[in-house]
Amino acid sequence: AVVSTQSTGGTIRLCAQYDSLQLAVKLAIGYIGAVAGRESRDFGLENSLQSNMPPVYVPYTVFDQVLLQLKQKTDKSSAELYKDLVDQINSHLELLERVCEDNAFLNRDKMVYSLT
Repeated sequence: AVVSTQSTGGTIRLCAQYDSLQLAVKLAIGYIGAVAGRESRDFGLENSLQSNMPPVYVPYTVFDQVLLQLKQKTDKSSAELYKDLVDQINSHLELLERVCEDNAFLNRDKMVYSLT
């Protein structure tokens, strides 16, 4: 099933709103994977996170809302979901940092420095 890029954040938000946190985390992790290039078409992404491609939308605030709800729960399952999502977000941020560094390196000749 293909999930539209525009509806991904909204779908995750709805899952969290109706206390379907396991599904919210599954969708969030799937979307993060799609942004990284794994099964991008399942989420309707034209491209993935690469230095030579346009930026990819990531609903960070929605992820934060899910993490907040999970953190407020006391059961072991919620703690595991929280850890899984945090791990995926951290992996995504590491990839994002590498892509940004690659992009800066690739575009170093295009940079214009002003001495005035």
